[in-house]
Amino acid sequence: EKVYAYTKDVEMAQVAKVEVIYSFMKRASKDKESLPKEIDSYFKAKSCTKNRSHDSELIPIPFLSLSASKDRFLILLRSDIKVLLGDSQLKNAGLKPSGRIVARILHGISSPIFSHALWKTHPLWGKRKDVSFSDLSTLADKIIKEKRKDL
Repeated sequence: EKVYAYTKDVEMAQVAKVEVIYSFMKRASKDKESLPKEIDSYFKAKSCTKNRSHDSELIPIPFLSLSASKDRFLILLRSDIKVLLGDSQLKNAGLKPSGRIVARILHGISSPIFSHALWKTHPLWGKRKDVSFSDLSTLADKIIKEKRKDL
């Protein structure tokens, strides 16, 4: 628990540093004379966390937004599933696709029909091991149902 708290604090401090530097650079792109003052105040400050008092207001970094990154991840995951459902190698297997089949492929779990030897070179084989099997299966089932409605 202490290691987790320490790691979280270190990570938050690193993110805060990136946010501060991003803010400096964003403002400097509009007003080049302000950059030396910003850098000077940065190094005079005792800490670099979001809670510290700093003269400048932080500018949010678009790609560090947690909700935006979650949305982007979900879009990419849905895209991988849709690509796999349209893939000829899956269609040629002769089975009606299911969420479980898609999750097995995205996790790289072989079976007699979807053997490692046949699928190991496929770009999506084992690509989503970081996502829980049940979440993949549920999302794939949802996408399959959406596709069937469209037909």
